[in-house]
Amino acid sequence: MLGAAILMLAQATTSPLVYLECTIIQAGRTNEWKVTLNEANGLVDYDSPISGPQRRPARFTADAVSFIGFTLSRTDLSIVRHANGQTETGSCRLAPPKARAF
Repeated sequence: MLGAAILMLAQATTSPLVYLECTIIQAGRTNEWKVTLNEANGLVDYDSPISGPQRRPARFTADAVSFIGFTLSRTDLSIVRHANGQTETGSCRLAPPKARAF
């Protein structure tokens, strides 16, 4: 039992990061966001043109990833943000993984 739990933990902590480039219409303007999904640690890193680089906890389900008012669909890569009584929508695409320096 303990061996199976350790194996499951090892698999979860070695999940690859997923890199996305998202386009979101905010206040009538198109903004580009870079998003990194880290499911193993329950985190999302993103770089927005408004707030700069951020790291936030996220809830990962089979169909979506949710963080600070955003919902990112895992099936069609659409992204929706609910804030200040408004709904902003966009779409994401897979980005190439970041190159390692060493």
